[in-house]
Amino acid sequence: MGWRAALLCLGLALSLSAAAQVYRWVDADGNVHFGDQPHQGAQKVPAEGRDAAAPAADSEAYEAERAARRQRLLDSMEADRRAREAAAAKAEREAGMRTRNCRVARSNLQGIRQAGSLYSFDAKGQRHVFSDAERAKATRDAEAAVAKWCDPEE
Repeated sequence: MGWRAALLCLGLALSLSAAAQVYRWVDADGNVHFGDQPHQGAQKVPAEGRDAAAPAADSEAYEAERAARRQRLLDSMEADRRAREAAAAKAEREAGMRTRNCRVARSNLQGIRQAGSLYSFDAKGQRHVFSDAERAKATRDAEAAVAKWCDPEE
C-alpha cells in the first residue's frame, strides 16, 4: 500500500468518532496502516491524539477555516479558468494572423511566378526591371514567407 493510501487510512481513522478504537500497525513492507480491528503487532492510537488535531465540526473556528479554504480553492479555480480563456483567445488571434499572413504570402508567390517581368520603383519614381538574379531572390524570399506562415499540409 502506498503512502497515499496510508494517508487516506489515517484520514479515515481520524474522522472516526471518539468512542471508536483505532489501531496502528506496520506491515512487512514497512507500510503504516490504521484500522478499527487489531492486527498482530498493532498499537492503540490514544483518543486524545486523534481528536486534538481537528476542532469539533460545529465550532465557529472550524467553519471559518473551512469557508476560507473553500474560498481560496474557488479563487484559484477562477484564476485558472481566466488563464485558460486568455491562452485560448491568444491562440485564436495568432491562428487568425497566421492564416491571413499565409494567404498574403501565397498570393505574393503566385504573382511573382506568373508575372512576365518584375519591377520596382526607385527613389526618383523610375521603374527598375528585375534581373534574373533579382527575380530568383524575390522568388526565394516569397517561398520563405510561405514556409514561415503556412502549414506544410495546406
